[in-house]
Amino acid sequence: MLFLLDRSGLSGPDGASHHGIFGFSYLLAMPGMRVYCPVNAAQLKNAIDEALAGDGPAAICYPRRLTQNPVLMNAPVQPCAALREGEDAVLLCAGVIAKRGLEAAEQLEAAGIHITVAAVTRIKPLDGDVWRLIGGRPCFTLEENVRGGGFGEMLCAEAARTGHEAPRACFSLPEGFLCADAILRLGLNVTAGLRVNEKVIARALRDYLPFIATENLLMEAVKRGGDRQVLHEVIRRCSMEATA
Repeated sequence: MLFLLDRSGLSGPDGASHHGIFGFSYLLAMPGMRVYCPVNAAQLKNAIDEALAGDGPAAICYPRRLTQNPVLMNAPVQPCAALREGEDAVLLCAGVIAKRGLEAAEQLEAAGIHITVAAVTRIKPLDGDVWRLIGGRPCFTLEENVRGGGFGEMLCAEAARTGHEAPRACFSLPEGFLCADAILRLGLNVTAGLRVNEKVIARALRDYLPFIATENLLMEAVKRGGDRQVLHEVIRRCSMEATA
């Protein structure tokens, strides 16, 4: 059985319920499930061919749109591939989030820190080349999935099982439903075509200004020794007369 999941990670304007940020968590928990997250069309085709040739369940997680990043578009068809080399540390990226990993590497490069960025495109079963690629250097993971049950936690468990050093940190998404895009769209829909009538606003301010200023006048008069109840009645009467 093959599952093709085309809203992997943050899916953009599809809405809060369409973000595939829990996919790794439930897929990795299924016994015998192979999980792929290709970063380009060639890897996607290879994952489909490999999954169909297998004798167990498989899931291929890919985003709403495949990246146009030239490095990812030319990434080799293999389960784990280095996209950028550096001697100080290794950042293992689950799928197309490697684009953000490359951007982070450029910023670190400017600070004198040189890291290897690798795209892990088959996260279960984990390819043994992952450990050879790390080569004893500090390792970090990056994924568009929640922390619980995701790629980072799986790699930590695999490191403990095989005697390798676990990742120093696992960068993931917070556990929750991301709805900021939906809220922004609602706001845009509500305000679309909205016209500000300055004359109406000015007239309303003139009409209600005496009432708007009531609290400030009252507080200042009390500070100067006036009786609050008496002042309140005086201000109320004058306000009503001013707007009559």
